Amino acid sequence: MCSSDLMLGISLPNFVLGPVLVLVFALQLFWLPPARWGGLDRHLILPVLTLSTVYMAYIARLTRSGMLEVLRSNYIRTARAKGLSERDVVLRHAVRGGLLPVVSYSGPALAFLISGTVVVERIFALPGLGNYFINANLNRDEPLIIGIVAFMSVAVLVFNLLVDVAYAFFDPRIRY
Repeated sequence: MCSSDLMLGISLPNFVLGPVLVLVFALQLFWLPPARWGGLDRHLILPVLTLSTVYMAYIARLTRSGMLEVLRSNYIRTARAKGLSERDVVLRHAVRGGLLPVVSYSGPALAFLISGTVVVERIFALPGLGNYFINANLNRDEPLIIGIVAFMSVAVLVFNLLVDVAYAFFDPRIRY
């Protein structure tokens, strides 16, 4: 992927990408169903693609920049000087350091992914927490609204905790 494709993926919001994908793949090409829940098969391709495009593009940019930075570091130069093959240098030494920006981004990204499903569930008529949240707001069901917000808050905390624990795995300098 070139840089302009990644920028397009990052800048295109879910509420624009979803209807465009439905228009192209469901209403013009007739390859995929446009909406409704039909189980874990072809019905999930368009919603998953809609939700994941922004994150895939951003993770690709983070991975590229992280790996370029790590590959210029002194310990990579030392590993190459020892005579290791380029494959070993990248897989054994560079990947762990190059993926640190991706790990840091993944915690908040998973939290935004949960909250971003509200729009996608509405576009593709999927049952889920987002539809419950919208219906609770329309019906002024305050206990349900508070429960959903509390659940999402706990999910954010858990994802950030998992990211902090993953740091110890990827960066040997960090110990808990």
